[in-house]
Amino acid sequence: MAKYGTNRETSSPIIKIAQKLKSKNALTTLFNLSRWLRQQKYLDLRDKKAEYQKLFRQRNAEQIIQNGEFLGCSDYALAAMAILKALNIPCWIVQVISKDWLLDKKTKIIGHVLVEVR
Repeated sequence: MAKYGTNRETSSPIIKIAQKLKSKNALTTLFNLSRWLRQQKYLDLRDKKAEYQKLFRQRNAEQIIQNGEFLGCSDYALAAMAILKALNIPCWIVQVISKDWLLDKKTKIIGHVLVEVR
């Protein structure tokens, strides 16, 4: 299985989606991407811990996009970043973690992952 988040080269499926979402206006392209992400299937595995752990942060952007099932913010962010990079739009992943989790790591990770675009 590919290392989480790695895509050394932009793959053909990612390029195809990127070209469909591309607009002459960068802001319109971002809106198109946002709409596309909202249309993807959210896979709710909160009650299936073993299945969730097999997928969470174990897939790269191409695998997430080809599978068509997104577990949460990290999957959406990886897919968005791969598509934006295919369009040469500068961006990076931002991971935010709760201070409470940092102080007491006995609970599940509390945080959020998003993409910042420049």
